[in-house]
Amino acid sequence: MRPVLFWLGPLPVYSYGVFSAVGLLVGFLWARREFRRRHLPGVWLWRLMPRVALCAFVGARLLHVTAHWQDYNTFHALLWRWRPGMSFHGAMLGSIAGVWWTAKRFDMPMVVLLDALTPSAPLGHAIGRVGCFFNGCCYGKPTKVPWAVRFRNPTLRPGDLTRHPTQIYEAFGLFLLFGLLVRWSPRKVGERFWLWLGGYGILRFITEFWREGTKGTWLRLTYPQWLSVALMVLAFFRMTLTKSPQAKRFNKNPSHDAGFGGQVS
Repeated sequence: MRPVLFWLGPLPVYSYGVFSAVGLLVGFLWARREFRRRHLPGVWLWRLMPRVALCAFVGARLLHVTAHWQDYNTFHALLWRWRPGMSFHGAMLGSIAGVWWTAKRFDMPMVVLLDALTPSAPLGHAIGRVGCFFNGCCYGKPTKVPWAVRFRNPTLRPGDLTRHPTQIYEAFGLFLLFGLLVRWSPRKVGERFWLWLGGYGILRFITEFWREGTKGTWLRLTYPQWLSVALMVLAFFRMTLTKSPQAKRFNKNPSHDAGFGGQVS
């Protein structure tokens, strides 16, 4: 493991931070490509990104704290005791809230935005999971499979056992999901978005069986698994039992195409 990727003089540069930043950058670049392909105004993306990033961070932290409330005990501890940890389900819900906020604020078509942003999510997430692997967090249960890994991050105390590299399992699945979303030909507006939610729900539900650290709840399933079940059920009903407008290309308005070479008035 390599929690510290390199040093800048006395300052450590952490692997998780570097890969998270790279994931955000690559996700943004793909989103910009998608906006151009769909002839969506570039200024929309610049308005979206800071709000989506802020809401994703708040959602990720809030759901993690809620799920691990016993580690904080009091509201005072919540404010003044920092324990590392994020929840991707929380980040997912937060980012959707950020898109809703921006769409409402600037009168944008929310479903069109979600479809355009969707492929960026598993792409950036996959790169971030590689950062988890280098950091030695989110590791799996002990195993003797040939590809087992011994994680040695002393802060997280994983012990000296060889474990499932669940970060790599999830990263591989996310890259596959990204490829599927890129090649998918949607029949309805919003279909690509619901495919992402359902696809990630399936992936996370499966990888949780090998992942260490999350306690089982009802029927011995973990809380991420129950959230994943909710995503799968919701995506299934939305894709099969509801009617949406047929997918079509957005009509470009050159006067609004600021941010990709235009001007903001």
